[in-house]
Amino acid sequence: MLRNDITGTPYWDLAREGIAQLRMLSRYAPEAQVESHLYSILGHLFPALEYPDIAQQYQSGDGPVDVYCRNVVFETKRQGKKDDARTKPDRSVETPEEQAVRYLDALSQKPRLLDLGHTGWRSCITDGKEWSFYSYRSDLDLPSAQRLTLERELSLYAPDDDDVLLEYLYEFVDRATKLTPPTDDEKWVEDLAMRYIDLAGACHQSPAYDVKRKLWRDVLRGAYITPPSDSAAERDLFARHTMLVVIARAVANTILPVTPQALNRDRLHADLTQGFAAWLLDAAGKAGEDMLDDIIAKVGRYDWQSYGRDTLKDLYHVVIPRDIRHDFGEYYTPDWLARAVCEEVMDAEWRREVIELAVAGQMPGPAVLDPACGSGTFLFHAVQLLLEDAREHPELANSPQAQVEMVNGLVAGMDLHPVAVELAKTTKILSFSDFA
Repeated sequence: MLRNDITGTPYWDLAREGIAQLRMLSRYAPEAQVESHLYSILGHLFPALEYPDIAQQYQSGDGPVDVYCRNVVFETKRQGKKDDARTKPDRSVETPEEQAVRYLDALSQKPRLLDLGHTGWRSCITDGKEWSFYSYRSDLDLPSAQRLTLERELSLYAPDDDDVLLEYLYEFVDRATKLTPPTDDEKWVEDLAMRYIDLAGACHQSPAYDVKRKLWRDVLRGAYITPPSDSAAERDLFARHTMLVVIARAVANTILPVTPQALNRDRLHADLTQGFAAWLLDAAGKAGEDMLDDIIAKVGRYDWQSYGRDTLKDLYHVVIPRDIRHDFGEYYTPDWLARAVCEEVMDAEWRREVIELAVAGQMPGPAVLDPACGSGTFLFHAVQLLLEDAREHPELANSPQAQVEMVNGLVAGMDLHPVAVELAKTTKILSFSDFA
């Protein structure tokens, strides 16, 4: 069943137009033209995806995949040649199905890629008119032919075929499985940061932008942090801080319980841009709204809850250059060290006593306080340790909600840096990942 917010959108209309163009391709159209149209159609169907989730000539590890999208290997052929075997350089013959299996065998062994427990790896072989959709089993003991199972065949000859194929294509790609956050991927982060920097440059003469920039500057100075004196460098840092704050809030939004208010686009935009980040709406207008929609879509693709550490610290390190962090006197503790310190200071006996006091109502305030919490690394591990003991307490064992509420009140942090506070808020939410 297709969601109402997918069909009827401009993206969906563009995908439908692409399908129609594919259907009308000449019988003499080369394979590359089929590949190009398919890649464009998938781009419209899944506008939030970017490389490496969607790509042409994607390197599988055993040859280039014509079109790769999330969990699907698309093998394109010239019209009328969908089922033709090809002769490999060693003069052996390989069917399109064997070729797809070879790519899938290589992809399924890559640890970085999706752990596809939802839909699994799949393949589609098409010449633009005839389409064969397969599921895949990564059992290397089976013969190649038995590792693909045909799920459906569709044809694209009449206009009535367009929506049938488009809807099946949309459902065929796994959209439920999420990826590990790429917060330490410098290219991913820097490409995103440059969009904020470019937008800040376009808005820097706007009075609304100037008001928020002055607010940001005053907040930093209140934390004894001196912004760069060079106007371009200041604008760069302002844009990067805006990006960090928006991402942190968007991450929190993805893991908190969904409320009717959260489904309201304007309300969500306002929540993401409170404080100095409001220039994205006040000064940038439609461009700022598009930027927020884009970051919401990007953040929603990743599994922030299973990372097992302070994810946003990695993001901060990549977004903010080392020399600026040093000038600000910032040092972020590695997770392994934070965990070791928490285990040493908060030993098992102390944790049990704290839980007993909290259950008895004799712990009026936090038991753990980090007075310079940064992005929340110590908070994360303190919460995780206390949760382990709270789960075992007989009066809390059957109430995850009571465990969360109690441990949340036992751990607190503070920081002068306004961006660090935003990151720490989200990191603390992530520390309750088992219950989010």
